[in-house]
Amino acid sequence: MGRNPDSADRLAAEVFERVDLLAHHPELGAVALDADPKGRVRRLVIGPFRVFYRLKEDRIEIVRFWDARQDPRMLSIGK
Repeated sequence: MGRNPDSADRLAAEVFERVDLLAHHPELGAVALDADPKGRVRRLVIGPFRVFYRLKEDRIEIVRFWDARQDPRMLSIGK
């Protein structure tokens, strides 16, 4: 993305727009089978970024915002 403020603003707007959709469509993201704990985390793809989240009883918990251009071995979601 570089250091372009306009680009950063557009990315932020897209991220917030897509994450807001989760309030009405919590299963929008695919189950992240490559993240531990297996099958308990979902992934929303936004360009080269991934928003990892869990569905809790009455809320959505975002657990990681990940730039997928990084080494995937460094990805840690947590329990």
